[in-house]
Amino acid sequence: MTAIFYSDCKATSPKGKFTLEARSPHNGTINHRDGQPPAENEFGFKYREHQSNFRYRLIDNTRQPSSGQMNGSDGGFIVWERWQEDDEDSPHELVVSDDGWSILRTHGFRPELIAVSPVGEDTLRVRIDGAGSEHAIRSGSIPVYSWSPDYLEFSSAGLYWTEHSWRFFFPHQGSFYFAWRTSCGQCLLLNLSASTLLPTPDSSDPLSQAMIEGEKQGVIDLLSSFTERMNEVRNWFRRGTSENTGREEMDPQVRFLTAAFHLAGVHRLTSAIPLLRKWEEIDCRSRCTGSDAMPGSWWLEVQCFRPILHHSLRLLGQEPLGYATYHFTPDFERRFPMPEHVPNRQAKTAQVRPEMTAEQVLQLLGSPDHIQSVWRQEGEIHRTSEHWEYDFLSGDQWTTFRITWEEKKRDRSFDRKNRPDPTSQITQIETEPSSWLHTDKRVSNILRG
Repeated sequence: MTAIFYSDCKATSPKGKFTLEARSPHNGTINHRDGQPPAENEFGFKYREHQSNFRYRLIDNTRQPSSGQMNGSDGGFIVWERWQEDDEDSPHELVVSDDGWSILRTHGFRPELIAVSPVGEDTLRVRIDGAGSEHAIRSGSIPVYSWSPDYLEFSSAGLYWTEHSWRFFFPHQGSFYFAWRTSCGQCLLLNLSASTLLPTPDSSDPLSQAMIEGEKQGVIDLLSSFTERMNEVRNWFRRGTSENTGREEMDPQVRFLTAAFHLAGVHRLTSAIPLLRKWEEIDCRSRCTGSDAMPGSWWLEVQCFRPILHHSLRLLGQEPLGYATYHFTPDFERRFPMPEHVPNRQAKTAQVRPEMTAEQVLQLLGSPDHIQSVWRQEGEIHRTSEHWEYDFLSGDQWTTFRITWEEKKRDRSFDRKNRPDPTSQITQIETEPSSWLHTDKRVSNILRG
C-alpha cells in the first residue's frame, strides 16, 4: 500500500470568528484521548504516515475561556471537541463558516464529508464512492448518503476527487447550505438546516442562482485578498521552484487559486479581469512530462497557473500578455531560450513549414498556448501525436493555429545501444475556429493534466 500522510490541519472561517483544527497524537502534537503520550510502537507515530486518532476542535476566536476552562492552541474558547471514530478515515481538509458549521473531509479508501453543527453534533455524512448514484444508504442517528463524482481517481493512496474544486457555505431563504463543486462542474449540495443531500437544482431554480452568486462572490473575495498582497505573493513564487524558501510562508489558500481562475471564466466574471492580470507574470512550475515534439533528453515543463488563467482570460475576450505557458528543459533547471510577448505572432504562423524543428518553431512563435498528446493504436503499437496550439483574437473571433508533431519512425535494425536519439516531425499544420469556446475538452485537459 502506498503511504498516505495525514498532517495536522486547520481552517479559519472567512471573517476569522472560528478556527477548526484536527490534530493527531501520531504527529506528536497532542496526547491520546486517554491522556497517554504516543509511543514508538505505534506505526503512525514512528513513521509519520497513516496517522489516526485525530482530535477535532472548534475554537471561537472572539471569546476567551473562563478560569479553569480549556483554551485552543492559539487561545480562544473551545466550543466543542470531537475524536475520530473507529470507522472513519483521517482528515485531509477542513472547512468552517462564520456561523460555526463545520465540514470534515476525510481521505482514504472510505472518504467522506461529515457535517458538524455549531454545537458539535454530527448531522450528516456523505460517502464518496464510485457506485454511480446518489442516494441515502442509512437512516439512523444521522442520515448517511452515497455520492459519486463524475471524475474519481482510484489509486493505491486512496480515492481522489477534489483537485481544482471549490467549496463554500451560503444562505438561502432561511436555510443554510454547503456546496462542493468539482473541477468538471458537478456539485455536491447539502442543506445543512435539513441534514439532506440535494440533487443539483435546475438553472431556473432560485437555489441555483443563490449557489452561483455564492461562487462568484467567493472567487472575487479570494482573488482580491491576494491582489492586495502581490509583493508577498511574488516572493513566494520567485523563480527557483522547490528550493524557494518563500514557499514555507505561503498562505494555504493558494491551493484554491486554480479553481478561482477556472470559475472566473466559467461565470464570465468580467470584474475579475484586473485581478487575473495580476497573476500572469507569476512563474511557477507545476510538473514536468515528456514531449513527442522534443523527444529524447528534453522534458516539457508545465506552468502551475498560466494554463487555466490564460484559458479563462480568453473566455472573457482577453488576449494574454504573452508569458510562456510551457518551457522545455533538458535537466529541470535550464530552459530552452525562446521569446515571450512575441510581436505579430499571428502573421508569423505563415512562416511555419513542415521541415522545421520544434526548436525553430519555438524561436519563431514562442511557447504554445496549449499542448496536448493524443494516443492512437496502430496494430499492436501505441503511438502518440502532440498538438501545439496557438490562439489568436481578430475582432471578436478566436482562431486556433495547430501544429501536429509525431516521432519519426526509426530503423528497428539498430540495437538499443547504438540506436540514435528519437526525432520528431511536423505531420499537419492547420487553422480553424477555436473549439474551446464551445466545448470543455481543452479545459478538462488543462485541469486533469
